[in-house]
Amino acid sequence: MRLSLLLLAVVFLGVPVRADSSTPINFARDVRFDQNLGAQVPGDLSFVSDTDAPVHLGDYFHHQPIILVLDYYRCPNLCGIVLNSMVASLKDLTYNAGKRYQVVVVSIDPHDTSKQSETKKLGYLDRYERPQTADGWHFLTGTPAAIKTLADTVGFHFAYDSTSNQYVHPSGLIILTPEGRTSRYFFGVEFPADQLRDALAVAAASRVNSPVYDFLLLCCRYNPLQGKYGALIFNLMRAAGLLTVLVVAGWVIQALRTENAPRLDAERLVK
Repeated sequence: MRLSLLLLAVVFLGVPVRADSSTPINFARDVRFDQNLGAQVPGDLSFVSDTDAPVHLGDYFHHQPIILVLDYYRCPNLCGIVLNSMVASLKDLTYNAGKRYQVVVVSIDPHDTSKQSETKKLGYLDRYERPQTADGWHFLTGTPAAIKTLADTVGFHFAYDSTSNQYVHPSGLIILTPEGRTSRYFFGVEFPADQLRDALAVAAASRVNSPVYDFLLLCCRYNPLQGKYGALIFNLMRAAGLLTVLVVAGWVIQALRTENAPRLDAERLVK
């Protein structure tokens, strides 16, 4: 299992990939998710809420930890998967958003609007199935400067692909302390409820978790016009192929051991 994870890490992180022939994005440099544990998120950063009201991030720094998600609202790939997975896990918690924690989703696309924020919030609040918790959910939009400052602070590095008019970005979420310091990182698209619960408890005590294994999953796309796969699909295909080789190799080794076992036993008896 450890070998498989190591090889998967090499597949995903070791070789920069182009989304297509016209997109020279350096993934190792431009797209990554750093664990800036203990970093203080600037409370004076200005954004626009899903009610079209000006807000500061510090408005959400009260007495509750914060689940921070960076995505963008028209994303056709992983963003929806990340939010759906998060909501599914939060539904398994016995306490509600707004009572024990806040959810803050910030779009990395400065062209997204508060109307889109409102639509997204209503959709995920409906999935959460606890309409009385609306005050615990916040979907924000902002200027390029505010977005970049926030993203750089929490280590969320992304790039814009002008060819497809999409953003290439990592997937995951961040747990902040009530004061707005980064406490725990979750990477990928699965966030087990028990781990979220533990991370929120640590953050609620204004403590910082230890670093976690940084499995990088990038959000890109498939280009149907050129028939080429984006980095996410390409790397998934490579990983799947590698895992297939590992499984077959393990099966062959086990089969050889099973086949040779009677002969080895016989040789031991003769000796």
